[in-house]
Amino acid sequence: MRFGVSRDLFFFFCLLFPPSLHPSSALKSRHVEKLTFDRGKSAKPCGTSTADIARNQDGDVPYGTIITTCTVPNTVALTFDDGPYIYTSDMLDLLDRYDTRVTFFITGNNLGKQRIDNPAEPWAGLIQRMHSTGHQIGSHTWTHLDLSAVSAERRTQEMVYNEMALRNVLGGLVPKYMRPPMGSCTRDSGCLDAIADLGYHVINWDIDPKDYLNDSPALIQNSEVLFDAGWDGVDPHLVLSHDTHNQTVHVLAEYMLKKVSAAGFKVVPVGDGSTSAYCDGGCQSDYGSCNAWNGETIVSENGFCGASTHQTCLGSSFGDCCSTYGHCGNTDAYCATGCQPDWGSCN
Repeated sequence: MRFGVSRDLFFFFCLLFPPSLHPSSALKSRHVEKLTFDRGKSAKPCGTSTADIARNQDGDVPYGTIITTCTVPNTVALTFDDGPYIYTSDMLDLLDRYDTRVTFFITGNNLGKQRIDNPAEPWAGLIQRMHSTGHQIGSHTWTHLDLSAVSAERRTQEMVYNEMALRNVLGGLVPKYMRPPMGSCTRDSGCLDAIADLGYHVINWDIDPKDYLNDSPALIQNSEVLFDAGWDGVDPHLVLSHDTHNQTVHVLAEYMLKKVSAAGFKVVPVGDGSTSAYCDGGCQSDYGSCNAWNGETIVSENGFCGASTHQTCLGSSFGDCCSTYGHCGNTDAYCATGCQPDWGSCN
């Protein structure tokens, strides 16, 4: 995808005109939002609302239900909630060393860190680094409220504000996967159906090492024990953790990576690792090109590859091999078993 408005230009505009000061004509095709969003608790992201973008329910992954485990044999999905935060850069360094991709469920304005699309803060750069190195980015709402307990309008605000901010940071991409805060999204409250209507898959977990209760050198071993208790070395699993905790990033994460690798399993993102993890039907012409694919193979500029993206790794700065999960790289994880020869080299 080629973007018509650069992120740098968009962030410069945000600095000149904070969200509360945007003139009505400041952005092309700005429209009146259908939702009367609450403006009391949290600042609004820059730009037009995403409330009216197309919401597709495509693919084989179910909507309107809570997904708690992986289905692909010999895989474990590691997920990190609530970030980005002051430890996230170290988390990304660790994942780079292990040549591993995970899912980050991003919260847009929590823990006193200000908006993730605020150009004066470091968060946008960290999210862009996640995306450029092949990690999946999901939504964890705007301010981390219980989606089963708030009003329907506030629930929609929590989702739309976060996707607006992520769109600003990622040049137009909107996630298709989300994790509800506290894992709370009940059918009786209307949450499950509402999130499905927004085109999101709801992801929880089947292993919780409770790292949020053990963030000290004296306690983090408790989380290792809980991970071991949930990890059987046989079935695929989906693990909850948080890149907002020092001990998770600097102790627990590597412990889990080593454990999974020693069992011959592969750590994967929750989604399929391609752009289908992002909104296919909500292309916004203000933020990029919405032209149909012209049939030409594209050299990957974002680390993704394969038939779903029409991108090859040959000539890519990420590496020439296209892995079975649709990522470019140069190690055996990309070039050996499962390598896709139609979309790169398998040497």
